[in-house]
Amino acid sequence: MFNKSNFDSHREYLIPAIYCVSGALYIAGSDLLLGRFVTESNRLWIGTAKGIGFVFFTSLVLLLLLKYEKRRRANSEVFFRRLVESMQDAVLVLEVPERKIIYANEAASHIFGYSNAELLGQSSEILHISRRNFEEFETRSAPALRDNKTFQAEFQMRHRDGRIIPTAHSVSLIERKNRSTLALSLVKDYTPLQLMVCRH
Repeated sequence: MFNKSNFDSHREYLIPAIYCVSGALYIAGSDLLLGRFVTESNRLWIGTAKGIGFVFFTSLVLLLLLKYEKRRRANSEVFFRRLVESMQDAVLVLEVPERKIIYANEAASHIFGYSNAELLGQSSEILHISRRNFEEFETRSAPALRDNKTFQAEFQMRHRDGRIIPTAHSVSLIERKNRSTLALSLVKDYTPLQLMVCRH
């Protein structure tokens, strides 16, 4: 039975595999087609023409495959960006160990009161109620993140207008190909829940 997850996990081998198969088919097909015309007098130029044709044919195949892969990745990025932007929880991506914010979804601006432009490039310390709170977050999260686990905890954070916000955090690390590390932080605002409790 077809398993899409297995297919996606082996996608990196798909392009070279198709490239090799198409190249082999070209060689076999051209040998069968041109074999009947080969004589001692024209063997050299036919071999040269086949070689040039092979370069052009396989280059075209590779170009089409790369264009397809680029389009597929672009579509995936658009899908996931729209998915993240539609979330009600804040999504923050930070460079570590500096904890500089490099991405924030619309919900993050709504929860903390900062515009996207005000958040990007800033240390996440601006969202904490104090320097001590900021440092405590790092101290408590370090053991779990060091073991490649997700850190989950509740913290009080600060809105741009100074209000204290009760929040729940879920943080995990992402290793990039250039060996740098990002922190993915999901933040849920518990303020609406507290207001409902107070009203009752």
